[in-house]
Amino acid sequence: MGNLNLYYSNEILKGYKGKKYFALPIKEIFIDLYIDRKKLNLYQEIILELYKCDCGNIEDIEEVLKLNGFHTENESNKERESLIKYIVDELKKLGYIKNDAITEAGNTILEENIDDEKLLGSVFYNPFTQKYINFLLIDELYKINGNEKNLYKIEVAEKKEQIDFGTPGSPKKIEVKFLNERDCSKKIFDIDEFIEIISKELKILNSKLEEFYFNSLDNNLAKSQKQEFLKEKIEDLKQIRKFKEKTEEKSYVLISLDLEKNRVSTSFEPEVSDYRLREELKKELIIRDLIYHNIDNDISEEEKIKTRKNYNNKEKEIIKDSNNQLSKLPNLVKKLANLSGLKEGIKNYKENIKIIYESFGEVLLYLLEDINLSKIKNKKMELERILRGYNNYSDKLIYSYLNFDEKLNHIKDNKKLKDLICHLIIAEEEKGEKKFQNYLRKDPNFLEFLKNLIDKRNVSSHSEEDSIINTDEEKFEYNFELEAKKKLYEFIEKIFNFKFEESTINFITIDEVTENQIRKISNKKINNEFSDVIISKVRNELLETRMYFEYYKNFKNQVYKALFINRVAVLLEANMQLVRKSLDKVLEIEEIKNYCKRDKKLEKLYLDEIDSNFFKYNIENEWINKEFNKIKDVYILVKKVEGARQNFSIGTLNNNAVTLLALKNKNRILQELINNCLDFFKLVFIISNLRGHNGNFYLKNKDDNVEEIEEVESFLKTVYEVEKKVLKFIGGIENE
Repeated sequence: MGNLNLYYSNEILKGYKGKKYFALPIKEIFIDLYIDRKKLNLYQEIILELYKCDCGNIEDIEEVLKLNGFHTENESNKERESLIKYIVDELKKLGYIKNDAITEAGNTILEENIDDEKLLGSVFYNPFTQKYINFLLIDELYKINGNEKNLYKIEVAEKKEQIDFGTPGSPKKIEVKFLNERDCSKKIFDIDEFIEIISKELKILNSKLEEFYFNSLDNNLAKSQKQEFLKEKIEDLKQIRKFKEKTEEKSYVLISLDLEKNRVSTSFEPEVSDYRLREELKKELIIRDLIYHNIDNDISEEEKIKTRKNYNNKEKEIIKDSNNQLSKLPNLVKKLANLSGLKEGIKNYKENIKIIYESFGEVLLYLLEDINLSKIKNKKMELERILRGYNNYSDKLIYSYLNFDEKLNHIKDNKKLKDLICHLIIAEEEKGEKKFQNYLRKDPNFLEFLKNLIDKRNVSSHSEEDSIINTDEEKFEYNFELEAKKKLYEFIEKIFNFKFEESTINFITIDEVTENQIRKISNKKINNEFSDVIISKVRNELLETRMYFEYYKNFKNQVYKALFINRVAVLLEANMQLVRKSLDKVLEIEEIKNYCKRDKKLEKLYLDEIDSNFFKYNIENEWINKEFNKIKDVYILVKKVEGARQNFSIGTLNNNAVTLLALKNKNRILQELINNCLDFFKLVFIISNLRGHNGNFYLKNKDDNVEEIEEVESFLKTVYEVEKKVLKFIGGIENE
């Protein structure tokens, strides 16, 4: 057999040892694409051409535009002249007109203002799903041999099952089985198919670009180059004017069966689980059993019917709770029903975050309605003005939102959360009712939360890197999921003025009156508890910790216990951040690798090694000692500590704690903290571990609510004891 083209991505090859690979036969259709490269609009071009012919007075230009039918007869000469003057002023600002004459730059731009540029492109048809793949390959824009798109094409022998995807110096031989061809008589490739492909491509690219925007402040060269590439690709997709179908040929695309993540993916869309393709692959003998036993788990039709009925009932309950208000948002209802049925935890984290993200989007779309925003000039300036007007937002947070797509006029079909947020804030300035702005004012942290949600969703959607993940990071993600659910339910209740039943969403939401009462009680208790130390720098963290304990105590809901544990973690992290701010920018720490006795090869530092090397003083609290001894087999990756050393913001509890312990050049406050508050560091490691157990930490009797609450309250007292000691060393006795 002759050689064939095989498309593959580096992303689908990550973690290849846990995957099975197949070459899927597809049809590649070559097309000519015509992209509008005009740098001037029609008015600008005509007026500049007139200036080139030494016809640069308003009357002459007005006469030409009128004769060519650019205006109606009802328009006055004054109106026409006003528009012409505006365009001329615009051309002057661009440097194309100066001293009532066309400039050299103006002549150049006219020469470059070509109608269309023809490029070679490809679309792909999947005969298994009988659909065109949501991917457009364009010459020079998606560079097959470059790294920007992470897509490659190699020639392979059809029957060769060992394929080297590596480089000459670093081979990567992987077993690939070729699937039998199916009937490749494709459905007609028409304008509707083409538009659908472009639309879905734009959605994916915009979503990836959004991730870069929100992380723009800690950008690097590689990210910057990729960001520019994405922007270029998006703009060119928008400028495509037409296409012409040419020839077609048989090709292959590498697909994977990820046995760990339970999904089927293609190299064109490696981040997407292709359910339709999975169903079709069940008909293929060489792959069918793998899907049934590893991906599908062979769910019976009876179970599927039962599941569908449960979801239908859940949707009815949600609509009933809302007094039928949510019946206007069927997509939101479906997502909420889905969310209530999905299990929590790391395994389902990505799916839950995706649903929460999309649910917020549905509510914001509803609030926006079909508003035309074209009349609003300089939207970014307007947004900045509004955001600086309340809640004392940080510059970093404001700037992250200013990177939205301000060119949108109608955003009814836009699903990008950041664009919806920004346009809604601006649009409400023109409306009498400001539901969203009022909500932001009442919850000063809500905008920061939404940014974090977007970040988490982007990471979950686009990052399938096969790297070693610190367990501490995984636990944090789980708790963010719980927090995000709480925020979503409360937001929906407030916007639509109703309350969910606990049985509907498996969660107790807290109304504003109750929240204010608990806040008042918690404030009083914090003031009494910490009357002998100054707590201003961590007041908010202390208050949140107390409030979530009160939520748990009053409502006896396990979710609130998990969130309470997370608030304790946030408090301890705030303590370490205060210490970090008093130290040099780059921390000169000891060589952590030297302490990795149990696992030098993978550079894992175990807690028993931390104990023997750093904890040389007696710890006063017996409970802390006992709980710390239970988790001595927990390890921390040295490379993660190195990351925390350079930037605390990307570190986690464990990593930041080890960084502080391993400092060579300790300042006075840190020296005292390490010598006198070692129970603080042990508590950090304990809390980090507890977060992974949904807050269910070693309870004697889990069925006894009273005993459980008492144990959690005792734990809170321990935290307070440690916190008082810490505050005395990290600014608690300093004058404000």
